[in-house]
Amino acid sequence: MLVTTLTLSLAFASQDPQAPVLAAERERIALVARCAPAVCSVMGMDEPGGGSGVVFDPRGYVLTNYHVVGEPDKGWKPPEAPAGSDAERAAWAIEHHPRGARQYRNKKVGLPDGELYEAVVLGIDPGSDLAVLRLLPKHPGQTWPHRPLGDSDRLLVGETVFAMGNPFLLATDFTPTVTFGIVSGTHRYQEGQGQRMLVYPDCIQVDAPINPGNSGGPLFDGNGDVVGINGRIAIGARGRVNVGVGFAIASNQIRNFLGDLMAGRHAEHGTLDLSAWFMSSATEGTRRRGVYVQSLFRDSIAAAAGIGLGDELLRFDGTEIRSANQLATLVGVLPAGAWVTVWHRQLLQEGAFGDERRVTLRLSRLDTGSSLDAPGEERLASRAERRLVAAALLANWPPPATAETAEAVHWRRVAPDGTEVRAIQAGDRLRLELGDRVLVRESAERGFALQAGTVRELSADEMERLRREWTANSVLMTRPRATAALADALLAGGAHVHGLPAARFELPGDGDCEAWFTFDGRPAGFAFRDPLRRARVEWHVRGTQLRVVVDGALETGWSADEVKTGPVDESWFRRQP
Repeated sequence: MLVTTLTLSLAFASQDPQAPVLAAERERIALVARCAPAVCSVMGMDEPGGGSGVVFDPRGYVLTNYHVVGEPDKGWKPPEAPAGSDAERAAWAIEHHPRGARQYRNKKVGLPDGELYEAVVLGIDPGSDLAVLRLLPKHPGQTWPHRPLGDSDRLLVGETVFAMGNPFLLATDFTPTVTFGIVSGTHRYQEGQGQRMLVYPDCIQVDAPINPGNSGGPLFDGNGDVVGINGRIAIGARGRVNVGVGFAIASNQIRNFLGDLMAGRHAEHGTLDLSAWFMSSATEGTRRRGVYVQSLFRDSIAAAAGIGLGDELLRFDGTEIRSANQLATLVGVLPAGAWVTVWHRQLLQEGAFGDERRVTLRLSRLDTGSSLDAPGEERLASRAERRLVAAALLANWPPPATAETAEAVHWRRVAPDGTEVRAIQAGDRLRLELGDRVLVRESAERGFALQAGTVRELSADEMERLRREWTANSVLMTRPRATAALADALLAGGAHVHGLPAARFELPGDGDCEAWFTFDGRPAGFAFRDPLRRARVEWHVRGTQLRVVVDGALETGWSADEVKTGPVDESWFRRQP
């Protein structure tokens, strides 16, 4: 025993007590060196000041704050079309002119390598203080150092984080300043201007020093992933100096708006069109504490769904509602148009509450200025920019988990009335079973219908219905076919599908066809104008979860099976009863 104790004591004495500290220091220095090349300074073309940003995509896409890019420039003029005929100049303008009169002049962006670049302002989110820019390359095919978005929901209070940026424009060579700290709090709600502008509905509170000029810069976790965009500080009485309380916009909130921002939109946040308070309610002979509706408009989406004044709000998209601020966070991180589910108990006339009730509704828009644009004129990005963005998102998809060699893809849906809608896609061929009517696409030009035991030619509407389903249905697409289908697509915007952010790709051709995918390449749904129903139909898909929206209205009662793959039965595509 004495020998063992002596051996351990000698081993401990021989170990350098500073070794673990020095090793941790080396790791920290290496981590900062990995992240620094992606951090940039964002400035006006004729202004010395500005803020910070971070390149989050190798093709030069930059995240920063809306208040860093500022208001659209007055007197902006579209770029001149190159010399050519009137028809050529008009075609060029359609492709390269953004839609909308309110536009931004280019910004200048400085990177730690000392290089200055021009950058196009692609999209803005005044509601939660975000903007996306694209660096203009100096040579074809240029790429930039970048850092990916991380998972802000995995952050723990007390976890080490670090902020990078260019506070007070200290570094004229654009090498970023780094400050370390800890996560002081998560899911903080910070009010903005009039509850509409610069609201931080789900932010990360940190004690890492953040000062003027850090705005728009990244907050990194211990893996070097971007978990937030720094944007707001608490200041002391001595001026705009940080006192140890900073706030960063959470990366998972950013993902919910990334599709709209990269598609050149003026992103808008969703609202339930009601106000709620946490309070006590002395009803039913007992005192209950909960969140209750305090005010709402009679024509609001909440009122239309049956939510009334005084109702108790229980859960939002499955999350228990514990406070009014928490509800504001749950709603505030979602874009306008997102479908959500609310559980509530109605206040009855006698002062008691009814049974728990569940309603699904579509968030209306908390307007922050896009309504000032004329209809159809809301984009900051041109078609050419949206085509580049679509290609960038597609290039970022990871390879599929398994090799896709399936001969056919099978997917069955069941309508509210019990009618089965079964789709079988094999190459250019598609069999679509609509109850007792079967439509078969043999090729792009040929097909037939089978109904009541009789084979007949397709009507023009039936042929077009097949084409649009084959073109847009992302669920039926293998990775190679998806890559080919999106080769000439434009990014239309974002979508929120059963709790997941997704991108909507606008496909060439008639029919208002869109294919929807998550940012890691999983199918999320599709949409097109259905020539048989004479309506625009959206299919929101996540596994077996299926939501069908017809001309903006929810069509309840649909269900779906898991997508299956398998061999082709040639009889499915033969002209036989």
